[in-house]
Formats: sequence, structure tokens, C-alpha cells
Amino acid sequence: EPAGNLSAGQKRRIALSLLFISQSKLWLLDEPFTALDSDGIKIIENQIEKHCENGGLCILTTHQDCNIKSLKEISL
Repeated sequence: EPAGNLSAGQKRRIALSLLFISQSKLWLLDEPFTALDSDGIKIIENQIEKHCENGGLCILTTHQDCNIKSLKEISL
């Protein structure tokens, strides 16, 4: 199916999947949970945790609650 026909959540999952297979040590994510269902959010949270456990760094912005163990929160 052409990407233009996918839902916003499906497009978000594809974009984040590309990030997960990259070799980048630093992830900058702006509202990564937008347009995702609760299962999708859990998957993203788990991937972020794995990335950080393996020496990576993730900086993200969100208006949603996060369930990431190693989270260090800065409120602006």
C-alpha cells in the first residue's frame, strides 16, 4: 500500500522503525507518541529503554506521561 494511504500512526511507526535500525547513538524525538495507540507507545518506550541501556542517549519532548525507567525529566 502506498505510504500516502497509511494512517498517521502507521507513518509514525515506519519512521521510528527506521530510527531503531540506525547506528545513531543520539536520538532526538519530538512528540514520538503522537498518533500511536497504547501498544505502540509501549513498543516505543521499550525501544528507547534498550537504546539507553546499550549506551545510547535519547532526548525527547512530549506532553504525554512516559513509562521509561531511566527517564530524567526536565519541565519547562
